[in-house]
Amino acid sequence: LVNAASPFQLMTGKILGIGAAGLLQMFVQVVVGILGMLIQNPLSKRLGVSSLSISLTLNATTIMVFVLLLVYFILGFLLYAAIYAAVGALLQRVDEVQSATSPITLLLMVGYIASFIGGSLLIANPQAPTWFSVMSLIPFFTPTMMMVRVGAGAAPTWEIGLSIILLAATTLLSIWIAGRIYRFGILMYGQKPKLGQIIKIVRQ
Repeated sequence: LVNAASPFQLMTGKILGIGAAGLLQMFVQVVVGILGMLIQNPLSKRLGVSSLSISLTLNATTIMVFVLLLVYFILGFLLYAAIYAAVGALLQRVDEVQSATSPITLLLMVGYIASFIGGSLLIANPQAPTWFSVMSLIPFFTPTMMMVRVGAGAAPTWEIGLSIILLAATTLLSIWIAGRIYRFGILMYGQKPKLGQIIKIVRQ
């Protein structure tokens, strides 16, 4: 495989191949959500009722909310997929996977749990707590936490734009670093990598 494609191409192919399945599912959900939002008012008028059971309850539900959902999903997936790919390329045995990926999973869980806590606070007070606003701008937590703020109408436009820029920049940097580490892992397969070697290969 390395003779036919570069390590970076192999890594990119794996990420995009796996990501295509998730992207298709998310795309279908976004399309259904947008269609449901667009048809509920005309349909309720035609049926002669004041509201329908499909009425969406988010405070700021617009087409832009669904678009942002897709944007955050794509960037968030690429960010974590690149990190997982880099870590996986350095492992030699299957039994090392769980311990090696635990810190990454912990990052995901922190953002996930914080989203629930912050979301419950936003129900009582539309103004997002300071800690929630700050954490939602940290790229590793942005995909989940910022969407809660967006859905609750508690995220200023400039913070949304800033979060996307930071997330995109971090994602590109992670892909670049992961590509170098992945190349190192492929070409040095069978050898136990040292931290100094990893740092050196990233810097070169």
